[in-house]
Amino acid sequence: MGRGATIGKTLAASLALCVAAWACSRDKGPTPEEEAALAAKDYYDALVYGQPEKWVMGHAGAAQMSDTYRQLLLENARMYLEQQRQAHGGMADIAVAPQRSLHDSCSTIAILNVRFADGALEAIAVPMTLEGDKWKMK
Repeated sequence: MGRGATIGKTLAASLALCVAAWACSRDKGPTPEEEAALAAKDYYDALVYGQPEKWVMGHAGAAQMSDTYRQLLLENARMYLEQQRQAHGGMADIAVAPQRSLHDSCSTIAILNVRFADGALEAIAVPMTLEGDKWKMK
C-alpha cells in the first residue's frame, strides 16, 4: 500500500473521530425536570408581567375547570399579587433554582426563586405534571 493511501486512511479515521466527538458533545436538550422548571418559570413570569390569566391556564386541567373555579383561581392570583406589592413592592423576577429532584415520567417538583422589588428572595416549590406534551402546575 502506498504512502498516499495510508495518509488518506489516517485522515478519514481522524475525521470520523472528530465527528464522533462532536456528536457526543452536542447539547442533548433539557431533561424532563428542566422542561418542567422552565414551564413553571413561564407561568410565574406571567404573574410578574401582570398576566394572571396565563398563570391560571398553566394549571393541570384548566381547560376543563368550571368557570367558577377558574375565576376563583384568578381572584386568588390577583390577591397574591396585591399582597406582594404591598409587602415587597411586587415581584421583580423569577429564576429556576438549581435542583436535583425525584420525579417519575409524568410529575416532578420545580423549585423557583422569586426576587421581589425590595430585594427579598423566596424559594417556592411548584408541583408539576405532564398533561399531554406540556408541563402544567398541579
